[in-house]
Amino acid sequence: MKFFQVGSLIIFTLMISRLYGSVQYDPDSNTIYLIDGVNTLQSMYQEINNPSVLDYNSSINTYTLAAYICGLQGNDADLEMTNATLVFNNTALDTYNIKTYSELVIDSMLVKSVSQTYPWRIWGFARWTSYSAIITNSQFENGHIFISPNGWQTPSSPTVIRNNIFCDYTANGGYGSLNDPSQGVLALKQDAAVDAIICNNTFYNIHLSTYHYHGILKLNGYTGCLVDSLFITNCTTTTYGMTYCYGTAGFDSPPRFSNFLIEDVDGYGLTGKEYGNVIYADGTIRNVTGNAIHFYHSSGYGNTWFWVWNVVIDSANYGITNNGADSITADIYNCLINNVSQGFHILNNAGYVNFFATNCLVTNYNQYAGVTGHGQLLVYELVDVFVKDLNGNPIENTTITVIPEQPHSEPYYCINRKVQPIDQTVTLLNGHTPLPQENDSLTVALLRRKITSSVDSTYTYTIKASYGGIIDSVVGVTPDTLWYRANPDSYPGIPEKGTITIILPFEFTDTTALDRILVYPNPYRADMGWPETIFFDSLPGNVNIRIYTITGELIQEIEHESANGKEEWDISDVNSGLYFYSIKFMSGKKAGKVCIIK
Repeated sequence: MKFFQVGSLIIFTLMISRLYGSVQYDPDSNTIYLIDGVNTLQSMYQEINNPSVLDYNSSINTYTLAAYICGLQGNDADLEMTNATLVFNNTALDTYNIKTYSELVIDSMLVKSVSQTYPWRIWGFARWTSYSAIITNSQFENGHIFISPNGWQTPSSPTVIRNNIFCDYTANGGYGSLNDPSQGVLALKQDAAVDAIICNNTFYNIHLSTYHYHGILKLNGYTGCLVDSLFITNCTTTTYGMTYCYGTAGFDSPPRFSNFLIEDVDGYGLTGKEYGNVIYADGTIRNVTGNAIHFYHSSGYGNTWFWVWNVVIDSANYGITNNGADSITADIYNCLINNVSQGFHILNNAGYVNFFATNCLVTNYNQYAGVTGHGQLLVYELVDVFVKDLNGNPIENTTITVIPEQPHSEPYYCINRKVQPIDQTVTLLNGHTPLPQENDSLTVALLRRKITSSVDSTYTYTIKASYGGIIDSVVGVTPDTLWYRANPDSYPGIPEKGTITIILPFEFTDTTALDRILVYPNPYRADMGWPETIFFDSLPGNVNIRIYTITGELIQEIEHESANGKEEWDISDVNSGLYFYSIKFMSGKKAGKVCIIK
């Protein structure tokens, strides 16, 4: 069945003066046309007044639609469906049950069909009017939603898809039909996903079989899109993946998939076709039969970037892979990959593919990496350089230089967390080089292993520390898998792997080290709701802290040996009053007082 333009057809025009817009019902096409204004299920039910077309059961707050709803080209006629159940009761498989040409709002709805044999379809469509789509707090059974203009057109306000459940849908029609699996379940195309907010949506028991370009969630034209809290389980796709991106977004405003869980699915996890400049962060992919993350990029689409940060992969074919013939750069950071045939799989026959894998751990694999063509896998480990003097005092502003010991032409033997070459950094107040969260431009990650189609190399370094003309070095530094940090934003500790300790041969007598010591909150006030703790911060190395009452009674002694320069005094059993503290270390002493008010 096709939608018809209102023309010479005999139209039953039902115009009732009210706050909402108006509709026209065409019995020949069995279509309710949206004419103008804001139309709701209740307003259409009252206006048409024909239960065989649109019925309403007030006792269960359920509308049954046996016709089709369609907008008109150029008409600014909105559709809002809220706070009810909508049941589609028609059997045609060659048309959309609802097709709008203007604003679409669906909120707090249960949408389903009268039979699993006849899935429903909603198309939020616009090209001749401004449009937007807001779909929230609803459950959609046995159907799909398609938000797309007929031609590239950015919505008048960003699309919002939030707090929904999509479930119980099987698509296995022929290619090009409306039951074609490539239509997906939720699709935003032709720029409908630009700056879209797609948050807290669940997909389960959805099966898309045969044909091409599948995706439970499909995006095309997605610059600036945010997909957050995405949950996909017990679903099937036979090509591509649970999510499917097509096209590329700007380098400075890529879409971001975050806080996702994809599990117990048949097919790939995160993928697309000719896509790029995408961030995947803070998610889990487990028990997938295909590849967990698959970068698909073909010849002619130019250089593109992918970012994979803080992702756990467990049980898949390939952990992170690509295929295609163009240049790809992937920044893969702090990822755990387990139970895979290959941790990394890199394929390229033209251009260059570079996977930068930093602080990643791969376990239980048949092959750590497979590389063919012009691709290469560069495996890095974060390094923590700690510089102190002969008395154990940390030395700030020490220049740290990384020198590869064997000659090679690799420009990326040392990088920062912006994936930029770096061979020098400096220590912070605590004597350590920066953590990623402290200064990602000055973090240090050493190339541990380089894998290409013909080379599998490891690397050794000299780490040089220079302060005030005093220089010392550690030679033969060879990163290994034990350098992996479960939390890259905390220091690994001494003498754990990944910390290089350099002792400069002098006594650090900088009196400003004493001035940097912080004791807070001071005064402590219980009425502020603070935790019952006094903090001693920016401590210079190994120190002894003693706390006395005003009469000179020693009530607390703390031996500080931590590398983080911070200690806590629990005052939960300490009364209000004035107390004195003494902080001693080999080259200095600091005393002061702290007031506690409870």
